[in-house]
Amino acid sequence: MHSGSGLHDAYLDTFDDKVWGEVDGLIRKYKSHLIDRIWEVFAQTCDLAPDGTAFEIEPRKCYRCKSTSLSHSVDNVGVAVDVPAVTHIAWFKLTDEEKRSRILAVY
Repeated sequence: MHSGSGLHDAYLDTFDDKVWGEVDGLIRKYKSHLIDRIWEVFAQTCDLAPDGTAFEIEPRKCYRCKSTSLSHSVDNVGVAVDVPAVTHIAWFKLTDEEKRSRILAVY
């Protein structure tokens, strides 16, 4: 996942992320037509990036020009970085009804 600004990344492990399963269940129960858009709905459960922008699950974009083609980067040199796991602190503070309402309000 990456922030709307393109400056921050977060790792999502769909096998171990408790919220992933919760969102999948809510969509299947209330909005099954959205299952192919689970990534967009799930992004609504994630805490904001350090710069205050929402995390997205879309093709990576250049933070300067918003292009999805990163071939225009300056040096194309790979760099190893630590990527933190996505968090859901705000989501866990919601009641079950508030969570359901958020999912239903997405689309």
